[in-house]
Amino acid sequence: MPSAYSQSFWRVPILVDQGRVLCQSNAILSYLAQQSGQFTGNEERQAVLAACRT
Repeated sequence: MPSAYSQSFWRVPILVDQGRVLCQSNAILSYLAQQSGQFTGNEERQAVLAACRT
């Protein structure tokens, strides 16, 4: 059974979190990474920056 959000956006998957509606998988993954503080790429970025400083 489609929800009101999926009918209005005509796309799935859909994430609704605290009134924010995201309807594209990459946007959902980025949002979840930012909210959780994990999988943001900061570790890799810090390693590259540290290697550049030496």
